[in-house]
Amino acid sequence: MNSKKIISGLLALSFVFGGAVLPNAAVSTGAVISASAEDAEVLTYGDYDYTILEDGTVEIAKYNGTDEVVEIPSEIDGKAVTSIGAHVFDEYDSEEFVKVTSIVIPDSVTVIKEFAFENCSRLENITLPKNLKYIGDCAFLGNGIKSIVIPDSVEYIKGGAFYSCMKLESITLPKNLKNIEDSTFEDCNSLTGIVIPDGVEVIGRSAFKSCHVLSDVTLPKNLINIGDSAFEYCNCLGDIVIPDGVDYIGWHAFANVDSYFNSGSKNYYNYSVTIPKSVTSIGDNAFSDFSMASNAYKPSRRYTIKCYKDTAAHSYALYSGNNFEVIDADGSKTKYPEVIKEEYSSNFHKFRLTWTAVEGAEQYGIAVKLAGKWKVQAYVDSDTTKYVTPKITAGQSYQTVICAKVNGKWDTSNIDGFDGRKFHLVVR
Repeated sequence: MNSKKIISGLLALSFVFGGAVLPNAAVSTGAVISASAEDAEVLTYGDYDYTILEDGTVEIAKYNGTDEVVEIPSEIDGKAVTSIGAHVFDEYDSEEFVKVTSIVIPDSVTVIKEFAFENCSRLENITLPKNLKYIGDCAFLGNGIKSIVIPDSVEYIKGGAFYSCMKLESITLPKNLKNIEDSTFEDCNSLTGIVIPDGVEVIGRSAFKSCHVLSDVTLPKNLINIGDSAFEYCNCLGDIVIPDGVDYIGWHAFANVDSYFNSGSKNYYNYSVTIPKSVTSIGDNAFSDFSMASNAYKPSRRYTIKCYKDTAAHSYALYSGNNFEVIDADGSKTKYPEVIKEEYSSNFHKFRLTWTAVEGAEQYGIAVKLAGKWKVQAYVDSDTTKYVTPKITAGQSYQTVICAKVNGKWDTSNIDGFDGRKFHLVVR
């Protein structure tokens, strides 16, 4: 029986994910489950198969009933029920699909194991126990719950726990949670908002990927790491403020936000992402969208990056081609012109550039590198620190620099090294 369950679970996982495996889905990150049901004798009590754990308590191994409303017993034969085992209610492991719509789990339960309620598509209501500590990998994968409150006693929610819960609209997370693990809420297409507790330090890879209507996210103040693709395809996110203390923003973390959003609209400049000085690394295409026309990633038209001068975010913005604005550079004067704001008009294929003023500047020149050589495209007066480019060919990238003329000479020192002036104009 056990071997059949394992094979069935693997087949179900392959079917649901098209052969893909959830990242780190079966890897524990510190949670300890002291009692084990492996190789234990399977007993029967009413509609339940169960086993006796090493600590003398009971783990529910299988529900065999047909009731729509299920209340799991708190005791069996005088022994406390403390664990809901793997695949207990999952539909792929039943000759007749489980038709349960509502489940009450007793307060004696502290552990819900992997795939426990997998693909219970009719399950809309579940009451979790107040003493629950652990929710296993993919425990609620693909089920029909609309709203759930996870008690504060829970310390671990493993990867994929709510993967593809397509009807889930709201969830309350426990205050003791430290990590949002990989793919925990991926493909929750009805989830509109979430408050992530302040104790969370890591948002894992693809944690909220493809939550297409997620619009209201409160990021925790103790956050350190935003994983790869964490909010990719979250097409309704508004302004984003990355908390001070975040060190890393992953590859594709906020990518592809325009894929389903505001289709056909010309207005893409309504939102901003504010990135603190604490961020030291930003992954490739963190704020980009894939273009089918060019078969390549392009800077997102939706977000303006608000960053601080000479930070990793400033460097990323200069080279990525995203619209950006330097928060702490207004009114400052620098040794050479530094671009502090870049905006692109997709209607006219033009850029508006704003740079810092240089003490004693007599004139500014805007140069572009063509065929390996810098060529000046325009000059502006010393009292002008803005420039709108002529129409530029779509799908092209231009390496650009602003230079200042001081005391009759153009300062072109270190023009090919990164000094804050050189940047890319990427035409969407």
